[in-house]
Amino acid sequence: MRKDNRGFSLVELIMVMAIIAVVVGVSISLVISMTNWKVNRAVETVDSELNKAMVSATTKGNVAGLLIYQYNGTYYAAVIKESCYESSGVYKLTDARTYSVTELGDKSLTFKFKLNGVGSVGNTEYTLTNQTNKESMSTAAQFLFGKGTGKISPVEITGNQYNYSGMEISNSRTTRSIVIYPATGKHDVN
Repeated sequence: MRKDNRGFSLVELIMVMAIIAVVVGVSISLVISMTNWKVNRAVETVDSELNKAMVSATTKGNVAGLLIYQYNGTYYAAVIKESCYESSGVYKLTDARTYSVTELGDKSLTFKFKLNGVGSVGNTEYTLTNQTNKESMSTAAQFLFGKGTGKISPVEITGNQYNYSGMEISNSRTTRSIVIYPATGKHDVN
């Protein structure tokens, strides 16, 4: 007598479903881990570049500080020389005017900067926007360190003076922040 097998048993179906669930779970955790990795890498790089710019500005004669900017959809940090500053908050980024330029990440990231107003000026924040001309960089975060002190100089935006107090680097899933102490030039990563 011949037995007719025309399908899968309940045990076989449960085993296949369990394997699929494990594969999906691992895939989701890898995707989340990848998106967190981009933010964490950008924060660690900004932390390192801020330290490098502060040390260089206090020990070398012609280092001014650090610019963080977005150019053609990619974020960068540039340790700049004093000659990089043109006029009225415009920076000209050329190889001769920078010590180093480091890529921070792509347009999936967002860089938001927090500023405290000097005197009676209120606090504000802004998000970096894309630049298309390195010869005339006008919307960049400027961390200009004082010679010998490391103090971060106030920046002028629309005629008002501001001190950077922090930044947030984020994507659709993760946000990390860096708190900045302008009086000393030090910062903490959160």
